[in-house]
Amino acid sequence: MQKQELLKALEAVKPGLAKNDLIEQTTSFAFMKERVVTFNDEISVSYPIDIGITGAVKAEELYTLLHKIVPKKDDQIDIEQAENEIRIHGKRITAGVKLQNEINLPLDEVDEIQEEWNPVPADLSEALKLCAFSTSKDMSRPVLTCLCCSAEKGAVYSSDSYRISKRTLEGLKQSFLIPATVASELVKYNFTYYQVRENWAHFKDEDGTLFSFRTIEGQFPIENVEEYLQKKGKNSIKFPTGMKDALDRAHIFTKQDLVIDQKVQIEIKGNHLTCTGRGEYGWLTEKMKIENKAGQDCTFLINPDFLRQILNLTNEFSITESFIRFTGKEFTHLLALVNDENE
Repeated sequence: MQKQELLKALEAVKPGLAKNDLIEQTTSFAFMKERVVTFNDEISVSYPIDIGITGAVKAEELYTLLHKIVPKKDDQIDIEQAENEIRIHGKRITAGVKLQNEINLPLDEVDEIQEEWNPVPADLSEALKLCAFSTSKDMSRPVLTCLCCSAEKGAVYSSDSYRISKRTLEGLKQSFLIPATVASELVKYNFTYYQVRENWAHFKDEDGTLFSFRTIEGQFPIENVEEYLQKKGKNSIKFPTGMKDALDRAHIFTKQDLVIDQKVQIEIKGNHLTCTGRGEYGWLTEKMKIENKAGQDCTFLINPDFLRQILNLTNEFSITESFIRFTGKEFTHLLALVNDENE
């Protein structure tokens, strides 16, 4: 078979791999019923491919081997099962990878897929990306670590009690809560249909990829969030024309392992805006003139990637007594203000 065909299948199911094998075979690719499957207790992904073998193989070893065993000019490989291993033959190399013949993944925990599917709204991935930065990391309130996709409200919501994001979204037929960690993987695909069962949500694409994840129990505080979203500032402040370039320069010193942890400081004072990036290895401050019709001063921290996305939707924001408000055609983001004592 073509090596790239197998690699494509393995790439598609990688989000379902666990980092640690706390549950047996959760760090393995499981080949079964003409599909390859992964399961890490939160996500399960499967892709249609038949290599003529049933069993579980360690993911890291198989994936790395496939990248190295066959030169690009010779993309053909032969696969066979011999005793308790998969043997892979390239042009000059033969290798064996240990195979567990019995698949022990607890796939029976995943809710069964039904015949009825709903079309995935065209803007779902964009909505999830825009709202992901406002989710919480505090697992004592698991609902706030999720994005709320509400069919009733026709929108995606998120909040960590300090920030609120809302992106309107037409076409949602079923509501669900999706953990932000899962959403970051889901948006990498181009899914066309979905369905929400009792404890799991399932998505599928035209290639036959099935992406399933556990939904979170609980009630997202939509009504409380909407109460804040209705409050508006009187006058707006416009970001300067070169704001995106300033963010790129400040971003040099704000890079963190996790994108969501990166922050720049924006200070509004009179008709000037100061953008500051500060990190372990240095800092940068840039001062620019702005149009401040609100006549209010403020200072806030914001993720540079997130602000860059906002600037694609709107170059204005307003200030109220308790928060800063960004409003686009289909998007609203609130950022709570704190006083000098951080109360």
